[in-house]
Amino acid sequence: MAELQLDSQAPSFQQEMKALAEDLLNKIEGGDLGKVVGVVNNINEVRDRTLYDEIGKLTRGLHNAIKDITTGDELSEDSGMGQASDKLAYVIQMTDKAANRTMDLAEEGMPLNSENLEGAIELQEQWQKFLRKELKPNEFRDLTKKIDAYFTQTQINSKKISSQLSDILMAQDFQDLTGQVIQRVTKLVAEVETRLV
Repeated sequence: MAELQLDSQAPSFQQEMKALAEDLLNKIEGGDLGKVVGVVNNINEVRDRTLYDEIGKLTRGLHNAIKDITTGDELSEDSGMGQASDKLAYVIQMTDKAANRTMDLAEEGMPLNSENLEGAIELQEQWQKFLRKELKPNEFRDLTKKIDAYFTQTQINSKKISSQLSDILMAQDFQDLTGQVIQRVTKLVAEVETRLV
């Protein structure tokens, strides 16, 4: 069974229990069984009262912590999320949405990057032939046209990739706000665990 934490009531509780324990010893030594039972009942009443007080404090602390989560500025009442569970559901929904958006953007960007890479590899092979003086004049003219087309296409692809990377950053932008909500919930759970153990 968990130990009872007696933060603010510890001195009075201890004094009261000490007095009752001394009274119990006196009653036991006196051999008065009826009075012994009465003192044991008094000890149980003090323990129960203290336990109820601590449960009340824990409940009040839990209520206040949940209230703190639900009144955070990061996710306001205007967003339609008045309860902590609604906010956590919102965090999950936004995380899922951002993950899907990020994956979609990455999938869109991969072919563009591959096109740039393949074009560079092809041009490098032909450029090496040119440096070794293995290209004929008409092949060189074709190479210059390919280089020009490559530069144009690479610029177009690079702009698209840059835009997609910006969109990925924006999709992840909410992480700061949702992270704060998660930190509050984690803190709440840790506080409850600490007080219960």
